[in-house]
Amino acid sequence: VLSEMNRFASRGRVDRVLKMWSVMQKILKREPLDTNQHPELRQIAQDIDAQTSRIVYFYVYLLKAFVNAHDVQAAEEAMQKYFVTSFSRLAQPKHLISDLNLQQIRVNEGILPVTPTNPSVYTLMMKLYAQKLNSAAAAKVYESLEKDLPEMAAMDCLANNTLLSAYVDSNQYNSAKLFFTLKYRSPVNPSSESNTVYPDMATYAIMMKLSAALNEDEQINKIFEILTTDKQFQDARSRNDPYKYNIMLSHISKTKTTDELLEFFQKYFKSSLNVHTLKNKVIPTIHFKCFSEKKDIAQVQKFFELMVHDREKLFNNDTDLFMDKTAFHVLIDAHLRSGKERQAREILENFFQTKKNNFDKNLMKPSVSHYNLFLIHYARSLMQSELEEILTMMEQDGTQPDANSAFSVVACAAKRNSEQGVEEFKRWFNSPMGLSKTPRPKRFPTTSRVYELLVITLIKEKKFDLLEDVVQTYDKDTCRRSGSTYRKVLFAYLNNSKLDDAIRVFRTYFISPASHAKAGFKADLQMCNTLLWNIYNQKDTKEHTEIIRALRFVRDKLQQKTPQEMKQERDERQRAVHEEQKKVDDGYLA
Repeated sequence: VLSEMNRFASRGRVDRVLKMWSVMQKILKREPLDTNQHPELRQIAQDIDAQTSRIVYFYVYLLKAFVNAHDVQAAEEAMQKYFVTSFSRLAQPKHLISDLNLQQIRVNEGILPVTPTNPSVYTLMMKLYAQKLNSAAAAKVYESLEKDLPEMAAMDCLANNTLLSAYVDSNQYNSAKLFFTLKYRSPVNPSSESNTVYPDMATYAIMMKLSAALNEDEQINKIFEILTTDKQFQDARSRNDPYKYNIMLSHISKTKTTDELLEFFQKYFKSSLNVHTLKNKVIPTIHFKCFSEKKDIAQVQKFFELMVHDREKLFNNDTDLFMDKTAFHVLIDAHLRSGKERQAREILENFFQTKKNNFDKNLMKPSVSHYNLFLIHYARSLMQSELEEILTMMEQDGTQPDANSAFSVVACAAKRNSEQGVEEFKRWFNSPMGLSKTPRPKRFPTTSRVYELLVITLIKEKKFDLLEDVVQTYDKDTCRRSGSTYRKVLFAYLNNSKLDDAIRVFRTYFISPASHAKAGFKADLQMCNTLLWNIYNQKDTKEHTEIIRALRFVRDKLQQKTPQEMKQERDERQRAVHEEQKKVDDGYLA
């Protein structure tokens, strides 16, 4: 039962963990277990002792399930209810989890929440916060670990790696460097003799990622040298792990020349590009993506052909190496970026099941992402007929379009004719604007992105009646609204001498003393000054007295300095006085 519980927890299946716990409760309470319903538990029901320590495993596995389900609120509640830690008092969720109904989970009488004896519980919480890019919360969990289990916090590499990764993933690079300096004992950390955490391969991989983000060539080369020469990392698994080579390859592709990229590939990866590298064990996958980022279509094509050759000669037709949809995605994208639409279409028709090859079962079925590459490219180039051909191909092979496909269709139509774009919007998206004459059976939820596209095209063609309809639909829709869209509408009215409409938009959507109840977005200084300038250019400003007063109020408030800015100015003045006094004192002493 515990083994099954752990397996479901690793997948984030909270419901299955709770079901296994109900089975465990029957065993622990010595209640009759329906072995006909669970025949695999028959022997367990006979042999297991009703030890309360089993409950501890349930606590840990339940927390693990919440973490892998990315449910922060439920994990914080489980941490507070089932574990005695200094962090438990910090995490106090406002609401209980109604869908999982945790209140029904009752602890057996006489069994209190447990005190963790190892860092695993803390590591799970740090992992969850790291996934949410919340390094501050992960740091609080680590502080709790240092308070509760100081000796283990100073030794456990996994817990320290989790916080280090949280810092790097949330772009807190200075915090990550400081944490590594204070905690890890490593040759790349000069003042680390008193540190007690010995880094493993995962630690160095995180630090390589950090150094690559900061473009620190010397540091990343030093770490890579340790990973390839240190005896600690020379076992077969560590030596052939492709992760460190992939980080270096990506770093070289961004900072070095194509020749240096090729040289590194030949040195460490197994390929027929150089016969002397056949002793290498690191198997390449889609590393020609690096050349795609450099827009080197010749090298992309060369590496793709190399993959085809190596699949047959070196890897015994390993389909995982070559028949990879991601590899074809990169190849098609590279050709489209280079303006080679015909070659990109040939790749799609020759390597995937299409009508041209009679849907050959020996080939892969294309995914919607492959078709979206073409749709996006044709939408940018305003190639309407080619875009419709791709939609027809998708219909023939049974690939369903997604929201990105719909956006590309609307974008292409709107850039050619804004009214046609609105019609396609009605056809592809589910909005309060209503249905088109030929609606699709499946329509997609709207987003602020598609509304902003329609607003921009309608403003460009100065179709203000239709623009007003789109804005009103945007108000009624349930999608998240963006202030930048209304800002574009306001400036469009001002640029076309529609001052009253601009003032109405300001009153309706932006916060000020003259705003309506619907207002919710902050105005900026440029907006206030432009509105005031347009109002003052009118012959009679008496009717706009209220809005002038409101605009002045908002403008003055925006021009006021924040307490932090005022404190910074005060500190700078004090520093200048101190430096001046120091110069006088130095002169006197001289």
